[in-house]
Amino acid sequence: LTNAAGASSVDDTAQPVGYVFESQGTQHINYQGPDSHIHELWWDSEGWHHNDLTVAAGAPDTRGELAGPVGYAFEAQGTQHVIYRANNFHAVELYWTP
Repeated sequence: LTNAAGASSVDDTAQPVGYVFESQGTQHINYQGPDSHIHELWWDSEGWHHNDLTVAAGAPDTRGELAGPVGYAFEAQGTQHVIYRANNFHAVELYWTP
């Protein structure tokens, strides 16, 4: 999937997580890359795409030993959320709204 989306590889200590955003008709996979950024692979009817969520949000890098972020869609609000532990020891929530 990383090749299909033109994305960076998954950090060898990270565990990717996925969810479906049914109201948008999309599938999402979030993971920590070797650059300590949170990356998103997402699929729609046009194929796989990539976002560097850390860069897009201007968010802090992850902790190196992170096992993986947590991501979910909140269908009732039409939002998406990704939560991870940052290098400053804070819990960070990235979210997307239409």
